[in-house]
Amino acid sequence: MDFVYGVANWRYYTGVFDNVSVDEIITTILQSKVAEVDIGQISSISTTQSHEFQRTPVLECLKRIRSQADIRYRQDGTALDVEAKGSVPSSFGLTLRTDVEGALRNPKMGDWLANDILVDGIREPALDVEQTSSDTYNTVTDSSREAQQVDVRKSRIAAIELDLQNNSSDDIIVRIHPDDGNGNPAKPSDTKADYTRARLAASDFSSGIVRFEFPEHDASLQNPHILAEADGSSGHGVGLDSSTGTLYYRIFYFYQTAVEASDGTSINEYRAKEGRYRRETVRGIDEGKQIAQGIVDDHNEPSSRLSFEAASARMHRAQPGDVLDVTLSRLNINEPYMITTKTDRYRSGTLESPITMRRLEEV
Repeated sequence: MDFVYGVANWRYYTGVFDNVSVDEIITTILQSKVAEVDIGQISSISTTQSHEFQRTPVLECLKRIRSQADIRYRQDGTALDVEAKGSVPSSFGLTLRTDVEGALRNPKMGDWLANDILVDGIREPALDVEQTSSDTYNTVTDSSREAQQVDVRKSRIAAIELDLQNNSSDDIIVRIHPDDGNGNPAKPSDTKADYTRARLAASDFSSGIVRFEFPEHDASLQNPHILAEADGSSGHGVGLDSSTGTLYYRIFYFYQTAVEASDGTSINEYRAKEGRYRRETVRGIDEGKQIAQGIVDDHNEPSSRLSFEAASARMHRAQPGDVLDVTLSRLNINEPYMITTKTDRYRSGTLESPITMRRLEEV
């Protein structure tokens, strides 16, 4: 039952997407890290998003994508079913006497109301050190690298920019490597000695200033070395200052900041309901703003949830992600609801299926 979500929660993805369609982002992540999940049920979704994931659980990646797009996803066996919420057809209309066992609960207020959200722990890159003069290029290959010691003042490097020429189909690799105590790279031929490294395919960069984003690392950097190399014999050109033989470089570190989003209309009507979201995997203020505003947009009104026990065979067969037409005049409800949670359990030979639904607009 939980195959897709279970696998996705224990795989990690690192990558950057810049204005890429939602379906392509999800497909790329799954094919890269959760290949055993069937992607044949991912519908075409033209909405584009930009994301930067650094060793982020795949399931968290999916949740972040969903928080910024009007989509729903659900698991269907070994497949992930993804489609725009507006295109999800209703399975059937909920009938109280047929489909609901016992009382139908409709909690109006609760944890879902949030109209003032603070997202903190955001890691925003800031410039640390730089050398921005370059008037010549040296070619780096798999057997010839450029090395440059730098005086980094921070404990962690977030990104490095180099001046590159794209000369071949080889990948370009930038390694952050320790010093041997005498001003030389400790073990330049041993990648296991690196603090961290980043790689770009030739198709992912053009000649000019190129940025390398590094995965999380906790290294205590003391005068580390930048090692630039390629993974083939053709290689690429790396910009230097010919008068000093020094690489062009700009080095960035992360500082922590926070952003806030609120809904004044909701606050005036329901009073302030504050929430705090701390996630140190958020890289950049813009992404933090998107997350904060997405939470507020989703939860700026009291949640309309329906909870009940399934009574009919069709309700027992229903799955999270299914949409039902709900008409309940006494609750002033006449709109689609989506099943958000369902648990199947057997007691004394009887199947029990507690179900929770939310307004489709709120999911």
